[in-house]
Amino acid sequence: MLSHQWVVSDDGTKFLNGKMEWGQTDYTNLIDESIPHTNDLKTIHVYFTKPGDHTVRLCNTFRRQVVYPYSVYDDNTGGYIKKYCYAKQEGDVYVMDTTFHIRVYDPNLVPAVKVYSDPECTQEIKTGIVGGTEEAPEYEKYELEYGKSVYIKDDSYGLPNKWTFKCADTGVNDELTSFDTPYQFTAKKFSDKPLLLSMTIERTSASEGKGKYTPKASPKTLVVPLAITVVPSDDPITYNIRQIDQTHIAIDLDNSEFGYKEINPSSLKLTYSNSYNRPSAVRGSVNITAAEVNKQSRYELILTLVEKIYNTDELTLTGTLTEALVGNQNLEIKATAPNVATTFGAFLDEDFENPDTYADWKVIDADTKTHPVVPSQVVDNPLKDGINNSAKCMFVEAFDRCRALLSKTFTGGKGTYTFSYKYYTPGYKQGKGMSPYFVPAGKEGAEDMTWQSNKPWCGIVNGSDSKWMSATTTVTSKAEMDNILLSMRFNAFKDNIYFDDIFFGYIEVRP
Repeated sequence: MLSHQWVVSDDGTKFLNGKMEWGQTDYTNLIDESIPHTNDLKTIHVYFTKPGDHTVRLCNTFRRQVVYPYSVYDDNTGGYIKKYCYAKQEGDVYVMDTTFHIRVYDPNLVPAVKVYSDPECTQEIKTGIVGGTEEAPEYEKYELEYGKSVYIKDDSYGLPNKWTFKCADTGVNDELTSFDTPYQFTAKKFSDKPLLLSMTIERTSASEGKGKYTPKASPKTLVVPLAITVVPSDDPITYNIRQIDQTHIAIDLDNSEFGYKEINPSSLKLTYSNSYNRPSAVRGSVNITAAEVNKQSRYELILTLVEKIYNTDELTLTGTLTEALVGNQNLEIKATAPNVATTFGAFLDEDFENPDTYADWKVIDADTKTHPVVPSQVVDNPLKDGINNSAKCMFVEAFDRCRALLSKTFTGGKGTYTFSYKYYTPGYKQGKGMSPYFVPAGKEGAEDMTWQSNKPWCGIVNGSDSKWMSATTTVTSKAEMDNILLSMRFNAFKDNIYFDDIFFGYIEVRP
């Protein structure tokens, strides 16, 4: 070795020098202020005095090439893999430059926030202590228009990794596991008394890979020091209308509340138009029998319908609710186009004409532990017929002993879903089969059993060797779907198969 140099970040670090006693916890007598943060000592003892991220850099120079071996943990094999780091040649010498990144945690957390009136967080709102002192004035009394927001940035000490915001008056109960962007608190309740918004911070133990951990810290709570009173908005009333289920829709006000008078919905008119899987649209209207304000969230009005609607409908609501809002204001709903958002939604809805969707599907060897991935292939449609006349489709080569087709992952609620797809098997013979599964992401060998019917794929039927076949079925989830994917396992298939127009999601077809 020709030379070496230590470079230690200087904010919150000191060096220790001398003999340390057994069990010593106070290192004041060992701190050596004469040691610079850039030095060439053989060995250094760094004492961290502040929490946060620190760096320790070691730069060694050599006359000849050197190699440092090291090991990293591999999730696939469940063991350590040896790797090697080579010195970098710079002129006539070889340099081994290593930087250690160290995060130091304090066991004590101190919650603190900064509050702003704008999303860019340039206009800070003064905060302080209730009652106030000369050194710390009482917090600013802040008027917030209904439906508008203040923006909160975390200023806590101690590196928390979990934040919980609660406001009993407005029903807010939000949990964050990252605070990279400001928390947006939106006023959705009129109040002439200050709303109490509290923030609880804590540090939970989190696994970050083999040999890494985050030390826990007990929760600490802060009542956000800001007196927020919520006043009527000067803006025109705005709203959104959405389908709840097949017999209810809701009107959600953005910047006002419904009053306490009984609301008569007879002046409202709900019409529908539906052309889903039809040569021409069917049209009609649905009567509304009742209107009820949500007592916990008075910005929501729930309308009850006489007959069913369908999420493939195009729905239009019009009419005027007289003196229905706070202050006896009218709510006038005008529309020249459908204005009700339905629950129709697709987790998978792919026709394979768009190259961006190709990577959403993979083929794996279902019997191996590491599941090597084979990219799916999108090819020209080999047989255009009355069932499938599209230009492109997905091709799966299932000649190997046990292949499985995997979809992209998705997350969703519990409910009844529709699954439909088209397939063509040019070499099909009776006895070949497909086994359907829902599987957790990352555990492709384990079936997810939280379904009333856990096999949404229909089996292969005779005739699919000469034409495209279309299959549709439904499946009901008994629990929330959390990072679930669809898997199709080809058992002793030893053949090719083509897929197209794969759909998985909520769909209600009007009879």
